[in-house]
Amino acid sequence: RFRGRVAHVRVWLEDVNGPRGGDDLRCRMEARLVPSFHVRAEETRSGAMRAVHLAAHSLEHSVARRLGRLHARRRGRA
Repeated sequence: RFRGRVAHVRVWLEDVNGPRGGDDLRCRMEARLVPSFHVRAEETRSGAMRAVHLAAHSLEHSVARRLGRLHARRRGRA
């Protein structure tokens, strides 16, 4: 969907509670957009796949918003 606009995405997974259990897996994602903007998302859940899925969904919306703002600014200048 964002081909050519996202340079790369970094993903970090962290166990924030150790062996205590609960919602303790944090997924952080950062997308670097072309030309040079960064967009971040973070979710903490009990399962790694759930945390990754929700963070990716949040990141997708953040990227779309950022690109929409950039597009609107460019159209406003013309």
